[in-house]
Amino acid sequence: MGEQVEKAADFGSAIHAACENYAQHKTVPQDAALLGFFEPWRIWFDNNVEEVRSVERVCVNLQHGYAGRVDLVAKVKDVGWSVVDFKTQKVKRSALGKPTPAFYETWPLQLAGYQHALASAGDRMLSGLVSVVIDSAQPGPAHVKVWPDQNYFQTFQAALDLWRYVKNYDPRSFRRGTDGESPSMVLVA
Repeated sequence: MGEQVEKAADFGSAIHAACENYAQHKTVPQDAALLGFFEPWRIWFDNNVEEVRSVERVCVNLQHGYAGRVDLVAKVKDVGWSVVDFKTQKVKRSALGKPTPAFYETWPLQLAGYQHALASAGDRMLSGLVSVVIDSAQPGPAHVKVWPDQNYFQTFQAALDLWRYVKNYDPRSFRRGTDGESPSMVLVA
């Protein structure tokens, strides 16, 4: 079981690195085994991403006490400027073989947290939240969900408040040291 988890993590890291390299430099992975899984994502990217603002960008929100790493900030066709997250998963198939990816209801909360952190840093033009699932079981199309316009950040804040309560820890208390220096700790979302 542990070996399967490690293998899945390695695959996810390799796909993320390949997507990152392509988004930044238009380089295609040389690993033939990875290429079959990467290629459907590349097709989606080429057909839908009109402009890239940043890749693997760290965002920090000191006001709320969290941070994270955004896979992609880009102008997406028919969506606008968006926060885009790539997920690898073993996509299940129906009895007829149709892929049915799982889009979890917590995903837009994470994206909204990133969006809000980026906005607090001055990147206010982000309106879309997009999840892209890359099948790790067998090569197939990239599965994309544009999350509907809802107040996901409010729910993200409630989850963050619950996390602080359960952990009895508030990263915001480390916001400024006594010498006025930068924070020493933040919660990674």
